[in-house]
Amino acid sequence: MIKKCLLFSLIALACAGQAHEISERDSFALQMLHRSDEVYVVRYIDVVKSEYLGADKLSITAEIEQIIKGTQGIGYTIKFERLYDFDYGDVTELIDKRFLVFLEEVEGKSEVNRQDPAAVQAFSQNAYDELMLHQSH
Repeated sequence: MIKKCLLFSLIALACAGQAHEISERDSFALQMLHRSDEVYVVRYIDVVKSEYLGADKLSITAEIEQIIKGTQGIGYTIKFERLYDFDYGDVTELIDKRFLVFLEEVEGKSEVNRQDPAAVQAFSQNAYDELMLHQSH
């Protein structure tokens, strides 16, 4: 009986020290959380593709579904742009998709950096859970 208790205690101690591992993608989301002023889960409701200086420009209208960090409310509509140095293709597939958006203050106004690939990330429940866990600390 004592041997079983000792063995169980050793296993419990060994497992208690396991590191909390996150994916590289979720790590980018955490980095963005700490450098951003506002972070939201949004659903794209409109995307218009055009060209800007030879690059594809997407003008996006999105509705906030969840607040991770920020002052805007659920249901609030935000608009922002994204620039791509390649042909983005069919943008209709983006409608109704969920994304994490990270806004930074620029000249007194919070906005999405239209050229930073990490400023808008496809939604994943794991990334969301990590952001909420770290936001609460």
